[in-house]
Formats: sequence, structure tokens, C-alpha cells
Amino acid sequence: MRLRWVHNLEAVVRHAWSFRLNVLVIALGAIEAGLAVVQGNPPIDPVKFAALVTVVSSASGLARLVAQVKVSGPAPAQTEGEA
Repeated sequence: MRLRWVHNLEAVVRHAWSFRLNVLVIALGAIEAGLAVVQGNPPIDPVKFAALVTVVSSASGLARLVAQVKVSGPAPAQTEGEA
């Protein structure tokens, strides 16, 4: 299996909330690693931070399921037999 870029990569990077949230998850992961270095006196409660990362990560996955016209275009028209 060969990985390929999507045909509308620029639109995905500019408009897809799932992409933006994934970038935020990466940044939060880097912050989490940095906090491990200063573990003696972290500026945020580790449990609250873990909850934040979980919420953002979950939102990222759910955002991928939401139709975004600027990314995917308009939804195809359904015929009468489709539900």
C-alpha cells in the first residue's frame, strides 16, 4: 500500500478542522513532554492537562466526520431510493 497526498491538500490544510485540531494535539503533546522536564512545579495540573488533550484529540476525530463544504465540496444529491 502506497500513501499518497489527497488531491485537495491545500484546501484540507487551510479549511479542515480535523487537520487544525491534529496540529493542536501535536503541540499539546510537545508541551506535555516539556512539562515532564519541569515536573517539580508544573504550571497546570497534570490531570486537567490530560483531560484537555483527550478532549482535543476526540474532537479531532469527530471533526473528520463533519461535512465541510470548503474541503469536500457540496454533498452529492440523493436519489429517492437512498436513505
